[in-house]
Amino acid sequence: MPSTKKIIRYIIVIFFWLWICFWAVYLWLSSIKNPPEATECVALVHWLGRGPASFTLTAAYLKWEGYKTIRISYPSTKDTIESLADKVWDDIVVACGNTNRINIVTHSLGGILIRQALTKQDPEKLGHVIMLAPPSKGSEIVDTFGDYQWFEWINGQAGNTLKTDKDSIPNQLPSANFSVWIIAGSISFNPLYSYFVIGRDDGKVSIENTKITKMADHIVIPSSHTHIMNNPLSLAEISHFLNHGSFHHNFTMTTAIKKVLSTIF
Repeated sequence: MPSTKKIIRYIIVIFFWLWICFWAVYLWLSSIKNPPEATECVALVHWLGRGPASFTLTAAYLKWEGYKTIRISYPSTKDTIESLADKVWDDIVVACGNTNRINIVTHSLGGILIRQALTKQDPEKLGHVIMLAPPSKGSEIVDTFGDYQWFEWINGQAGNTLKTDKDSIPNQLPSANFSVWIIAGSISFNPLYSYFVIGRDDGKVSIENTKITKMADHIVIPSSHTHIMNNPLSLAEISHFLNHGSFHHNFTMTTAIKKVLSTIF
């Protein structure tokens, strides 16, 4: 039987090679270019405390699908929702350039920013907006911890405004006057947070609180809040929607993975 030192050494070596493989895949996905003939643009807007890297897999997949795909970067913990929304929208317009249509895929806070931005904009080229796990009616997590200084230090002013009360920014935004489609998650890996959330949730936002008035469609998939953008079911549904104008609704994890792999290979 190998000694404890050897076991530790094996574990370190395994983790080292996994780390190498992860970065190799990330760099490969990041190097994929936009198709030059693309006529539609898809803007990806990340969530609170993350960056455009969280959408690396989604961006690569949609490029393989034939879309000009851009990942928007913004300092989510450094400014107000209003200011961030203006910046994000300006960046989308510039990055999508002269494409015929602008579609938007958001994750969590990104959805609130787009709703805020569209209270001031009426873009002719706007296509569809797909929101992944948006805190459309806020989150009880912010209700519970938002008054603590450490919470705002971590999540910033924007994150601290995502409460569920009627005066919070998410609940003050008007009903959608644009085509919006929502994918919610139903799996939580955070029992502490889920304890404070009312109803089924993804570890941060309840399924019910992802919904907004006048949304075109709403589906629930087995995914956590953190990883929903990379879930094969999300990728398959986003692709099906962009290509056919509706969610599929009947993907299984197996058929979703097959669809994603068939696009890549």
